[in-house]
Amino acid sequence: MVVLPTQQYWIFWILLVALAGAEPARAADGMIRYWTNFARRGDPNGSGLPPWKQFKSSADVQSLAPASQGGIRPVDLSGEHQCSFWNATRPDGLR
Repeated sequence: MVVLPTQQYWIFWILLVALAGAEPARAADGMIRYWTNFARRGDPNGSGLPPWKQFKSSADVQSLAPASQGGIRPVDLSGEHQCSFWNATRPDGLR
C-alpha cells in the first residue's frame, strides 16, 4: 500500500486527536496554518488567526499555547520565562 503525502497528513491528524484530544489538535492546526502562510507568502498572518507581530524584541514573541493555557497570543518572552529572576540568580561565570 502506498500512502500519499496528503493521506499522511490526515492519518497524523486522526492519531493526534485520538491520542491527545481536540484542544492540542486545534493548537496544531493553528501552527500548521501559520507555517503554511509563511512558506507561501513570507508572512505567517492569515484570516481567522490571531496576528503574529514582526519580531523586534522579546515582547514580540507569539505563544502557541492551547486555549486552556491562554491560547495563541503575543507574549513578552522575558516576562513569561521570568528572565530577570534567572539572570539575577545565575553565577557570574555563566553570564
